[in-house]
Amino acid sequence: MEPELSGTWYVLEGEPGEHLVVEALGRRLSGVWTTRAGAERFLAFYPELGMRVSPLESRALKEAFLRALGMLKVEAVLVDYQPGAHQARLAQVEELLRRCGVRRFSVLALVLLGVALAQRAEVSLVSPFGLQGGLRFPLVPLLLDGRVYGGVGLEALGGGVDLLLKVPLTDLYLGLGGFYGKGRALSLPQDGAGQGGVRGVLGTWLNLPLPLVGVYLEFHPIYYLTPSQGFGLGAALGVSLGL
Repeated sequence: MEPELSGTWYVLEGEPGEHLVVEALGRRLSGVWTTRAGAERFLAFYPELGMRVSPLESRALKEAFLRALGMLKVEAVLVDYQPGAHQARLAQVEELLRRCGVRRFSVLALVLLGVALAQRAEVSLVSPFGLQGGLRFPLVPLLLDGRVYGGVGLEALGGGVDLLLKVPLTDLYLGLGGFYGKGRALSLPQDGAGQGGVRGVLGTWLNLPLPLVGVYLEFHPIYYLTPSQGFGLGAALGVSLGL
């Protein structure tokens, strides 16, 4: 069973470009652990290696690690191996690299599809991540829109999706969505902010005389699900450009 690319990997590193490489049965192997404790437990058996445990959180870092192993002629990695274990999961480096490429292509395809279907491109400030960019596209004409967005701020990086229901004969819309990121999202109270959860959307278009450009204001009641559960309140001011 191969390690999940969505989780953090822990690897052993020494000097820049130096990775753990062992030879067994005529094959060059390396190691990947899915917990820091597991990697540190392995390292405690071999302190003479002089290496440290390093986390690989992003897919880009994992791909760079795998390509470095390829240059070292490493064929596979042992997953969560510990000295004395009679067997360990083995993952081929080439297969892991292929999975990285497939997922990158899937993300690109989704982005291009979103752009093709999008009715409006949006930029907003404050909740949930700081500075957001996204696409709004019709699901049911004149009634229901979908929105996808990603954002970055001083403490957080992440993205989310919303379903937005238009209130007939008004500039109001209501919605429900979910989001997830790394670092604390922006909401009040900030001490209770989490990384991900679900949110309601209460929004209104502001009647400003700007061609092809709309300005909107939103309030977001939030229920955080991770890393702990709790409530918050967010808001955002955004600009929407018709495509």
